Amino acid sequence: MRRREPEPSPVRLEARWSTPAPDRLGALRFSPDGALVAAATLAGPVLLLDAPTGEVRRRLDGHAGGALDAAFSPDGRRLATCGQDGAVRVSEVPSGATQALGRAERGWAERVAFSVDGRLLASACGRRVRVHDGDRREVLACDEFESTVTDLCWAPDGTLYAGCYGGVRALRPASAAPPRHLQWKGSVLALALSPDQRWLVSAGQDASLHVWPLPFGEEKEMTGFPVKIRRLAFAPGALLLANDAGADVTLWDFTGKGPGGRRPIVLEGHADQVEDLCWTRHEPDAPVLLTAAKDGTVKAWGARVGSWTAPGAAPERLACSPAAGQVVVADADGTVHLLALVPA
Repeated sequence: MRRREPEPSPVRLEARWSTPAPDRLGALRFSPDGALVAAATLAGPVLLLDAPTGEVRRRLDGHAGGALDAAFSPDGRRLATCGQDGAVRVSEVPSGATQALGRAERGWAERVAFSVDGRLLASACGRRVRVHDGDRREVLACDEFESTVTDLCWAPDGTLYAGCYGGVRALRPASAAPPRHLQWKGSVLALALSPDQRWLVSAGQDASLHVWPLPFGEEKEMTGFPVKIRRLAFAPGALLLANDAGADVTLWDFTGKGPGGRRPIVLEGHADQVEDLCWTRHEPDAPVLLTAAKDGTVKAWGARVGSWTAPGAAPERLACSPAAGQVVVADADGTVHLLALVPA
């Protein structure tokens, strides 16, 4: 692996506001237009924050025991949440009106994801996946998973990928065709689909990455990581994948024939475990990777590296704005910070 040391930074991360939440966060999301931030708390409530100021615009009824995930619809008018009470709820963002999707499931509902066109909403609770349409009707129910479903990922063609122990299942809610099974004997922790939709990547409990050429080609494996991989993110509009690797971050080139046989770049700079990562842009053609770690820092990796140190507890969650050069950070105390990339 090629290792790249931090260089002097042409940018710095500047804190614009900080807003306390009632507890640590289960999820942190920007709305598609960058105007709102959804903070789903482990205390239960879900806060909608004004992105420019950090003010609480609305406090939504959340989930008993804690909210675990949240997702905005592509048009930003709906927010789906799920939690430890097994419930999935959809809130109308303009009004705050909230409705539950069917009855709460037994177990924790851990993932929600809108389809690319916004017409369908998928949710995962234990070994079960449900898909509802815009009228809140259940259009798919799948209970065939070997273990807890850990992640969901929609493709633009309407395929829903769901990861668990034993690999990934490809579901087609609009088709009567049976699910396809991308088999792998291990636990999937995260999924990512490449921007050109040619590659599906899964992160493994056994400290490995697994890559499937689509549609459903032969799986490839990348190993040698020091710890299990929990975070995957493709750069916006680019075939560059980032994954956490202990205190480091690994970058993979998916152009052409993909990462097979290529040496990745390893970014070194954090002194402790990377907790989250996401991509933004500093300039139109300059993607910047943001990482948060237990060492208390957030780093911006572009041509060079900028850094910000949390004033209190260590940062745990990141979400990058659709607007260039902004990221929200949630720390272990539940405080949400907005950071901006500015010239050094």
